[in-house]
Amino acid sequence: LSENPDLDRNRVLGILDTLIPCYGEAGREAAIIARGLVLSYTASPLGKSEPWQIEAEVNVKFEGNGRPFFVRGFADRVDRSDNEVSIIDFKTRKYSAEAHAGYSDQLALYRIAASRGVLGELGCLSFSRSFIAYLTYDDVKIVEIEPDLPSFEANIEATVAAIRSETVWRPVSGSACEDCGFSVLCHGAFSGT
Repeated sequence: LSENPDLDRNRVLGILDTLIPCYGEAGREAAIIARGLVLSYTASPLGKSEPWQIEAEVNVKFEGNGRPFFVRGFADRVDRSDNEVSIIDFKTRKYSAEAHAGYSDQLALYRIAASRGVLGELGCLSFSRSFIAYLTYDDVKIVEIEPDLPSFEANIEATVAAIRSETVWRPVSGSACEDCGFSVLCHGAFSGT
């Protein structure tokens, strides 16, 4: 970020303008929404501050009844102030309480990573908080989320134990599959069922 938010915003919009022609009519249609997202973000407190980390990769080791495994994720943005870290995940949708609750496990992984020193030096971060930033073309709404860390850890260990005990994989299709980049591995080409 520079000292001039208008310069930053114009730089990002300029990059967007160079990408639009690459995608034809779909690019021109998406550009309307993308411009709104850029303008909303750069006008928000997040757009006016420098992040500590962006797309921070976390690989968290769990014990799994003596058979360790790792869970990997990417925290969109991590801010640090003194001994506090704020983990922020972005969603390009309006806030809804139901959807917000559904993001708890994702943020639980990042919070566990912070507590174990994966996001910075072990012991230097005494407290972490987690937020979802709902980014729309006309607003950025930042909502705190408090994940249940022990429940997440128990669920992830139970899931891995169940996977390890299976001899035949039988994936179940559902609405969550529509947004999953791995659905093709489970169901072939996604059929919408």
